[in-house]
Amino acid sequence: MAHRRAVSKASDSVAAAAVAEAHRREWGYILAATVRITRDLDLAEEAVQDAYARALQHWTEAGVPDHPGAWLTTVARRIALDAMRRDAAPAATPHCRWKPESR
Repeated sequence: MAHRRAVSKASDSVAAAAVAEAHRREWGYILAATVRITRDLDLAEEAVQDAYARALQHWTEAGVPDHPGAWLTTVARRIALDAMRRDAAPAATPHCRWKPESR
């Protein structure tokens, strides 16, 4: 069990280093690609931040992808699109319970 935890810690540090490096190199490109889709800087920034958080978790478990910037761009864009779809969908409302007035 101790060996397995040691591997996990090494994997955590590798993933953290990869996320930090991707942040330094790719943040602007990923943000720009996401803004092009959303036309909303705030939404794009939130999506990119969420993508980096997901990368830290996913890369720890699955390993760092060959092209971290592409992975992050894809995830950020999908997060943004999901948010835009969610915001555009009509709110779930109960069925109409209208009753005609009785006279």
